[in-house]
Amino acid sequence: MFMSFDITTYDNFLNKEDWNYVVNKTIKGTEWGFCGHTINPENTFWFMPLDKDNFFSEHMFSMIKEINPKFKLQRVYANGQTHSLCGELHPDAHGPGIVPGKYYTFLYYANTEWRPEYGGNTVFSSDDGTKGYSHYPKPNSAVLFDATILHAGLEPTAFYKGLRVTVAFKLEVE
Repeated sequence: MFMSFDITTYDNFLNKEDWNYVVNKTIKGTEWGFCGHTINPENTFWFMPLDKDNFFSEHMFSMIKEINPKFKLQRVYANGQTHSLCGELHPDAHGPGIVPGKYYTFLYYANTEWRPEYGGNTVFSSDDGTKGYSHYPKPNSAVLFDATILHAGLEPTAFYKGLRVTVAFKLEVE
């Protein structure tokens, strides 16, 4: 576990059997829609809702609750990016009444292989842009961060011909 920029990372989060389930459901899955976006609805990427899949909403979420038993699941879904699908800086929680420490995102990296030349890092930024952190999308790892932190999933480079997949758990502290 590594702590930086108020972000906690987890390596080897799932056992092999569970990881295979995630890969088969997402990377090899057929339920993708090209309808995901963050701020600009014209900046779309691949999206797969996972709320109704008990593996994610119950089994994997129960593992996340071991980190903080007060987490309540708001929603869970997969994001997919190919080369040229750029993410944009955004917070996952914003608006009136949203305060740091109340909402979190647990972001799981599903790919089975990743190399530095593939790009696809998740970047985090302070509100004023003076501080940043870049997280390498290591297979079967995850990051937990306050959902008010600005972040973006960067696109894979042209060296990667597949889909960069993350599973996002949106959490609220009860």
